Amino acid sequence: MVSLLTERAAAMRQYEITYSGRCPRTRIAYDYEFCVKEGGESFRVVVGMSHPALYAVSNRAGQTKEELLAQLPQITFKKLRAELLSKDIPASGDLLMTSYDPEVDNLVRGPKQCQFLAQHGRDYLCKTADLEKDDSEGFTTPYTCSNCRVPDSRLICEHVTGLRTVAPRSMGKNIGDRLVSRVGCALGKQILDVTNCVPGGCDSWTYVCCVEEERFFGFIR
Repeated sequence: MVSLLTERAAAMRQYEITYSGRCPRTRIAYDYEFCVKEGGESFRVVVGMSHPALYAVSNRAGQTKEELLAQLPQITFKKLRAELLSKDIPASGDLLMTSYDPEVDNLVRGPKQCQFLAQHGRDYLCKTADLEKDDSEGFTTPYTCSNCRVPDSRLICEHVTGLRTVAPRSMGKNIGDRLVSRVGCALGKQILDVTNCVPGGCDSWTYVCCVEEERFFGFIR
């Protein structure tokens, strides 16, 4: 009998994504290049935002152009990830984020997603809590998680290991904003700031995107 886990694994396709950096293809847009690998195959995808779109989205988000520009490697990756999860990549391998794209506002201003937040009844617990050092016993809230320095689950590098967080002791058992107490790297790199473990941060950043087979329509090479 085939196990449920095996059936689930068979129903998924895995894409390993790495960030190649800014692409100097054009002067009228900010373009960022990613390499997507599946098995032995790989292909290049460029995700960009034009100058007019950058200004329009920046104004709506209440950010300066410079603030939004600093986030573009992460925002453009969110666009690529959303495309992978929902439909096939265009034959050109190019994706352009426009000011009238309905999902752009969510990519820029949408709430942080945290894979370590678990709900138990009316309580929320952090799965990375260092229980030996944490007076709060791991209790947290969605608001606290949104302010935590651990990156969004849609961005954090696959090589991050041994992540542990604690609540500030100065507040006793009050929740407060959680702090990173320990973090490691599967590649042996020293992580000084886990917020850099995102596209545009550490040069060894890698993300594995799992796509359900029934939602996969095939890439057009």
